[in-house]
Amino acid sequence: MKKRRHKEKVQALGLMPRARAVEFMYAQRGDGNSEEVLDFLRTTQEIYLSDLKYSGSCVESGPSLSLTAAEALFSRLSGRMLPPAEISRLCGLRAVLVKNEGQLKSQLQEFRHTSTLPADEVSVVCTLIEYWLAEILPMQRQQRT
Repeated sequence: MKKRRHKEKVQALGLMPRARAVEFMYAQRGDGNSEEVLDFLRTTQEIYLSDLKYSGSCVESGPSLSLTAAEALFSRLSGRMLPPAEISRLCGLRAVLVKNEGQLKSQLQEFRHTSTLPADEVSVVCTLIEYWLAEILPMQRQQRT
């Protein structure tokens, strides 16, 4: 009782702040990952489109990119509406991108056949990663040497 009365007196004098309820917001795991994947795909799309516009090399090298499907994928990624399993698969593809080309190609084929994303969005992801592999990665290797 003495402790409680002492505490009440100290609070009444304003020497001790009252306890407040603390609200916790738990961040979902993988939020940073989806942002990284979104940034990677958007940047690759910008390079792809600028290369297509100025040199026309993308037309010869592979399939065209559906801009509406790309925007749908990007809005779903930014709105965190993709299933966590698909986000982790996209992160896995991005992680393997620089390390091992052979493994990336096999994982990309697996992604193409087993993904739960709509077919046009899968096509966007595969086209952008294949473009990155064919065009951007060789340029990065040349700059390093």
